[in-house]
Amino acid sequence: MPSSAHPSPTPEPSRASARFVRTWRAGVAPLAEGAARLAARVERPAPLAVWRGTLEQGAAFDPRGRPHPAMTRKLRGELTYWVAAHRGEDPALDGGLEHRFRVWQTARLRELGERLELRDERALHAWTSRVQAVEVGPGPIPALGVAPWRAALAVDPLADGYRAEGLVPTWAGHVVLASSPGERLPAPSAAFDLAVCENALDHCEDPALVLRELRRALRPGGLLWLLVDLMTHRDELHPSPFADEARVRAVLGEAGFRVRWLGAWAGASHPAAARQCRVLAERG
Repeated sequence: MPSSAHPSPTPEPSRASARFVRTWRAGVAPLAEGAARLAARVERPAPLAVWRGTLEQGAAFDPRGRPHPAMTRKLRGELTYWVAAHRGEDPALDGGLEHRFRVWQTARLRELGERLELRDERALHAWTSRVQAVEVGPGPIPALGVAPWRAALAVDPLADGYRAEGLVPTWAGHVVLASSPGERLPAPSAAFDLAVCENALDHCEDPALVLRELRRALRPGGLLWLLVDLMTHRDELHPSPFADEARVRAVLGEAGFRVRWLGAWAGASHPAAARQCRVLAERG
């Protein structure tokens, strides 16, 4: 999900793949301005809602099918960025949205392979082809799109808008893209081996509930691959910031995850965040 423009992040020295940290949220600074004015709107969690339709004619609807103006404003702001980026209006996305995301998502998947001691891309893809995976908050280009999976589900409240605007690349067509908030996964319990959440948790209205839903959807011993910016800044697009690694660990523990590895280093997607945090956790 988008945030504001920011300088290129500094990679973690020990991980070459971390050079590809997300800078793709640049170009949407006007949406993040006036944080003080927006603060009152995010003090209380907004109702769960999904987007239906195009950018211009669509709206957000609650679970009873009623339009919700506050969530319409928030989700339209996010979809506005993606449409603009698809048109080439984000200068940070050299080569275009689809190309740059494919590079970044491939690098992140390789990083996961390193953590799992899978020696090369062939070994990694042999592993993914046996895995059922779920992703929360993928944007129009899922991280799961760059590898073969036994089954792949990506859940995003803007999924219908991405399709309506033609933003989803054909090469990610093997990923089922479902219109739903992460707080309410359309998935059975203990169905997945891997959950992915790439820089989306702070955009959720209730990140603790999202993590509990992911734990429910994972089989015992299933893995969570998480990336989140560390910051205290809060605005309408980022209602649930994580201040530091301790907060990340605490929320994961409360949701029933055991942290197998956690790292934080300089460089982040949001200009108000000095660092980002990467976690590999296991369902307890």
